[in-house]
Amino acid sequence: MATHIPKSDRFDMAIIGGGSAGLTAATVAGRLGARVLLVDKERLGGDCLYYGCVPSKALIRCAKVAHLMRTAARFGLRPSEPPAPEVDIRAVLQFVWDAVEELKAHDSPEALAEHGVQTRFGGARFLSERRIAVGDGVVEADRIILAVGSHAAAPPIEGLEEVGFIDHVKIFHLQQMVRRLVVIGGGPIGIEMGQSMARLGSRVTILQSGPSILPNDDPELTSMLGEILSDEMEIRLNARVIRVETAGDMKRVVYRVGDEEHSVEGDEILVAVGRKPSLDGLDLEAGGIEYTDRGVTVDPYLRTSNRRVWAAGDCTGSPQFTHLAEAHARIATRNALFRWRKKMDSQGCPWTTFSDPELAHVGLTEPSARSQGLDIQVYRFPYSRLDRAVTEGEARGLAKVVCTGRGRILGASLLGPGAGEALGELVLAMREKIPIDRLASTIHVYPTMSRIVRRLGDQRFLGQGLGKTTMRLFGSFKGRLA
Repeated sequence: MATHIPKSDRFDMAIIGGGSAGLTAATVAGRLGARVLLVDKERLGGDCLYYGCVPSKALIRCAKVAHLMRTAARFGLRPSEPPAPEVDIRAVLQFVWDAVEELKAHDSPEALAEHGVQTRFGGARFLSERRIAVGDGVVEADRIILAVGSHAAAPPIEGLEEVGFIDHVKIFHLQQMVRRLVVIGGGPIGIEMGQSMARLGSRVTILQSGPSILPNDDPELTSMLGEILSDEMEIRLNARVIRVETAGDMKRVVYRVGDEEHSVEGDEILVAVGRKPSLDGLDLEAGGIEYTDRGVTVDPYLRTSNRRVWAAGDCTGSPQFTHLAEAHARIATRNALFRWRKKMDSQGCPWTTFSDPELAHVGLTEPSARSQGLDIQVYRFPYSRLDRAVTEGEARGLAKVVCTGRGRILGASLLGPGAGEALGELVLAMREKIPIDRLASTIHVYPTMSRIVRRLGDQRFLGQGLGKTTMRLFGSFKGRLA
């Protein structure tokens, strides 16, 4: 190990990992005037840009257009001829990669250099508490942030590796359309990609090991979503996969429901379960950094066992959302650079599954609140009574908000068009302890999907009898004036 590090290789902060968390940390630290080095293996952008949020949402958009073409008759328009539009999957994926190409410019070394951030490639590994090897060189940093993310890890299913499968990476490199697709996993990736492929022309079967899809969401809404999705693909619940085998030119997935054995065949298998933190090759022991199979061990301030090192994003074992990784990065950077430190609070982290309709959530669900013995009020409003949803022909779904007796928001779940967009107002209200009544009294543009928030607030105002009480008081006051 080098005993002397030249000034050009000494930094205020080194960030390992060029995904969402690393890019955010580098940009924030650079703008604050720190001398920053961002290190990645080969390119910036991470899983989100190349295989996650960006390409999946572009694919979802393509699939939605195909669905609209196929179902145009419900709008009084002639559907495409033939009813199922002909899909060139390579052309569709070209649209996806064009979107990636356009957005990656924002994450380029040139863009970071404008904020004073240096970028180097070749990967990194720890040599000591503050020194890391980068490619063939060695650098030293007063503070280091680990933001190496996570990667797909196939579950230990008999025959899976031998028969072969695709994951959230390989699906964006298909050379031909998959006629029959078996999806293992009914979480967000399985649901989003399964519905997209179904709309593009695949016959899709989803195998979910538990009793419901999207088990972290409100069960009333996941059940409703499951019924909606069953019109487009087959969903088999409580299906525990036990092995994969070949069946002629097909791939057969064998699973159990209770004591009964079943199977389903497909041209391809999409594995949408299992991820692990990307810690291999970092030599964390040399850096004095403790970790487990779940990820790097951090305290509430995102500091590791090495007092000079913080960690952010998926590599900490936190829920794997880009927006949470970015929030981690902001907190970790602040705590690394300044003496006044802030704890990371992930309890109010929202998420959205970008199915059609979308399922968005923040805070407590109704069952989780009741299981804690909380005295709650639950307000509901169906999208079938939301004017904009009706005019869009997208009126399926339900919105729910869980409140205290005084109207303070404890959680919200929205199943409907644009649910992820409307959720933001509820996230802010929950964080700032703004009661649902005040949201209801805020003027919302008509007609917009966001008015679902106002209509939820109306349920409290009208459902609690507050409106009648107000009228009685108003009537009495008016009588005095008379």
